[in-house]
Order: sequence, then C-alpha cells, then structure tokens
Amino acid sequence: AFDAYLGGDKSKYSGNNIYSSLNMKWGNAMLSAKWDYAHNNIFIKQQAYFTRYHNHASVGSDAIQAEADAHIAEIGYKGNCEYREITMGLDLSAYSIKPQDYFATSTFNNNLRLGAHTTHSVEGSTYFDWRHSFSKAFKTSLGLRLSAYNGHGKWYEGCSPSFNISYINDHGWDLSMSYSYKIQYLIKTGLSSLDSPLEYWIGCGTYNTRPQYAHNIYLRFRKDLSGGAYSFIAEGFVKWLRNQVEYNGTILNMLSSEYTPAEALLFGKGMSYGLNAMVMKNRGALTGWLSYAWNPSRRTFHTTQLDGTYPSS
Repeated sequence: AFDAYLGGDKSKYSGNNIYSSLNMKWGNAMLSAKWDYAHNNIFIKQQAYFTRYHNHASVGSDAIQAEADAHIAEIGYKGNCEYREITMGLDLSAYSIKPQDYFATSTFNNNLRLGAHTTHSVEGSTYFDWRHSFSKAFKTSLGLRLSAYNGHGKWYEGCSPSFNISYINDHGWDLSMSYSYKIQYLIKTGLSSLDSPLEYWIGCGTYNTRPQYAHNIYLRFRKDLSGGAYSFIAEGFVKWLRNQVEYNGTILNMLSSEYTPAEALLFGKGMSYGLNAMVMKNRGALTGWLSYAWNPSRRTFHTTQLDGTYPSS
C-alpha cells in the first residue's frame, strides 16, 4: 500500500497593535509504503516513509520587518513481527532539522541575522512486548525498548521498561495498573505552548538540550451498576518529568542584538497528576455520561529568569 499527502496553509492578521501585519505559512508532505504479511500465527508489518514539515512567518510595520522559518524532515523505517503473545520491532529514523532561521531589520537597530544551521541526526530503537493471560480474569503485559540517538557528534542511549496488570471478574468490576518510562530525543518549542504553526523542533545536543524522560503511573477502576445499566469509572495518574524545556522569549526579544535561542530556553523538571471520575448511563431512551477531571500540572525552574514552581500553562 502507498500513501501520499501534500498540504499547505496560510494565515494573515492585520491590526493596529504593535505590528501592522503578521503572515504565516506552513505545510506538510508525506510519502509512505507499507507491506503486511500473515502466515499461521506470524504477522509482519513493515513501513518505509518520508515526512517533512516547514513554517515561515513575517511581521511588518513602518519600523520593523522580520522573517523566520524552520523545518523538520524525517526518513525512516518501522517494522515489527508478532507471534502469539510476543511482539518484536525495529524503528530507524534520520532527521534534517532547522530550528529557527531569523532575520530582522528596523529603523532603530542594525540588521539582525540569526543563522540557524540545519542539523542532521539519527535515531534507532528496538523493542520487545509480551502479553499473557494467566486466567480469564487476570492479564498482564511487559515491554522493553532500547533506543539510541546521535546528534552533534554525541550519543544518547536509553532503556524504557513498561508493564500493565489488569483484573476483570464476573461481578461487574475491573481494576488495572500500568507503569512506563518514556524517553524523547526531539523537543518541540517556540513562542507559545498552544501547538501554533510557528513552533519548531530541536534535537538533543542543540543548544545544550538533553533527552526528556518521564515516569508514568496509571490506575483505573470500573464498576457496573444495576446490571450494567450504569457504569462508574475512576482513574488516577502521576507523571514525573525531567529535562523539560520551556521557551521564555518573545518577538520583542528577537529584535535585540543580544538575542540567542539558547538564552531563551529554560530547562527544568515537572510533575503532573490527576483524578478523573465518570458516571455513564448505558441503556434506555436517554444515554450519556457525566464526568469531572482534576489534573494539576507544574514546572520547576532554578534559573536567573525563573526560580520556583509554576503552572505548566
């Protein structure tokens, strides 16, 4: 099977605030080839792919003209083999990343040029998953992923274990618990944390960044009531985050000759936790659900710009 996609978007804003106009352009390209094979209890899936994302922005007024662009491209391979309760896989990726190329000219400052060099890096990982049912009610799964990343001539390695235990009985209730340790070598940052098109990617080693990692614990309880007419679900989770990256700069900072992306990035740690509860009506003329979620998220920094704990938003 073959898939392809090419798309682009434009956005323009004009106003009487600091800048008279803001123009943004961004787009995606994707090409992939898939091959699946099945024989007896053996299932093999393979995929080769290419993806690219780019963005460009310009702001302008009588006093200021500025442009910025960035891109990330990836070519990779994903393959896995499943046999009964065991799954094994291999992921390989090569990246081309331009974090942020910036140019500005103004009536009150000299031309400013921030030349972002395109970096090249590679990432590979292999994983093993085992699922087993000890009984009709008791099920478990174990996983292990070994990964490595090379960027700026440095190697970063990681080992990510995970497990899940679940219990389902005939009395209408079930309980599950899971743990995972996750590592991320690519970091997304920018002027906002709202997934705006102007955010860009950086790889480990760029601007002294290190791999981000997180410990995750998750609990879930479900209980059926009135013979299944209603269900009650309660969930709880905790995440410990390390090497978190936040962008502390603004567009105005970029107009300073002293601006560098490295100084606009903050490195710290974080913690997220929460409780979620839901009541569901499953039968009858009227069905639906009522839920409540309490999910605080905090980030802690000890830098000259910020020193303390703050909401992640």
